[in-house]
Amino acid sequence: MNHSYDISPEEFEQIEQFLNNEMPSDQAAIFAERLQSDLILQQKLEEVKLLTLGVSEAVLKNKLESFHEAINTNSSKKNGKVISIGKRLLAAAAVLAIIGLSAWWFFLRENKLEKIYSNYYKPDPGLITAMGPSDNYTFEKAMVDYKNGDYDKAIEAWSSLSKDQPRNDTLNYFLGAAYQANGKNKEAITLLEKATANKNNTFYKDACWYLGLAYLKEENTEKAREYIQLSGHPESINLLDALNKK
Repeated sequence: MNHSYDISPEEFEQIEQFLNNEMPSDQAAIFAERLQSDLILQQKLEEVKLLTLGVSEAVLKNKLESFHEAINTNSSKKNGKVISIGKRLLAAAAVLAIIGLSAWWFFLRENKLEKIYSNYYKPDPGLITAMGPSDNYTFEKAMVDYKNGDYDKAIEAWSSLSKDQPRNDTLNYFLGAAYQANGKNKEAITLLEKATANKNNTFYKDACWYLGLAYLKEENTEKAREYIQLSGHPESINLLDALNKK
């Protein structure tokens, strides 16, 4: 009798590495030895293999179409015989199982990227402000708001200044940082891209780091790798290594 076993994300990643020959040789040897005697592990491996090899968009689409056709046709016949309700229920169950496995697959992938992002993203700490009478009072007051976590106020003030200084690299960088900290990732990308356009910008390296993280948040790992590498950030090597292992 076949059983279905719960597979944790860690187990799934380990089995996936073994199937793809991505596991270090010493660990692979230990894993293979476990497989010889662990029947449950064998079953889990088969389930992961089925998921990775059998679920595809085309298959899912075809099965869904067949499922809806079966539901909408009350008197489907083949060779003069009515198709049994049992077979219809089995077909429906198969489709639902594939939908569930597929959803779990994509959730697991997104969850890995989200975990990597949360491990490495920390809002820019901001600049030290004097808060004395100066031409930069509005900017500095917004910086205080930003450092206090009041990102909406900082965005409002810096956006107002940016209207007259659209090419100001400092404004573009901190506006992007504020949007990113406020969870508005797409707006952050637009501004951080402006801040990285000028390599002589004081905040160029920092802008590359946060832009790479913003692209990671959007699951654009190619762009994320590009800007993280350009950033030269102390954690860039570790982050790139984490992305390569996902």
